[in-house]
Amino acid sequence: MDAITVSGQDTTLTGRTAILDTGTTLIIAPPADTQAVITMLGGKCDTQQCTIPCTSNASVALSFGNASFSIDPRDMVVLPVDINDPTGDCTAGIQPGTVGTNTEWLVGDVFLKNAYFSVDTQNNQISLAKPS
Repeated sequence: MDAITVSGQDTTLTGRTAILDTGTTLIIAPPADTQAVITMLGGKCDTQQCTIPCTSNASVALSFGNASFSIDPRDMVVLPVDINDPTGDCTAGIQPGTVGTNTEWLVGDVFLKNAYFSVDTQNNQISLAKPS
């Protein structure tokens, strides 16, 4: 990934590798990276999970090959922590975890449903495109 932004503001997280995984729902990122993004989203992390306000309309974007792909803010808000309070805190679409090294992100459907993803196994290439 070339860059990660929150509502157009650079997170300064660079040199990250993304594993694009259609079998994963959320984005799993190193704990320090997750905390940086969650803080910019106005959320918080505890020992169990990271949450953001259910009413958040902040946009996260991941950049690959100098093209930025925005994640719809509704996709960053997964489920209300308290089902009886849909305007309180919600489980965030990005959660902390370790996948390989401390610069690797496991990027699932929260991101992938906001981009077209193509795999060319003969040439060992992937392509991303923005939906129109």
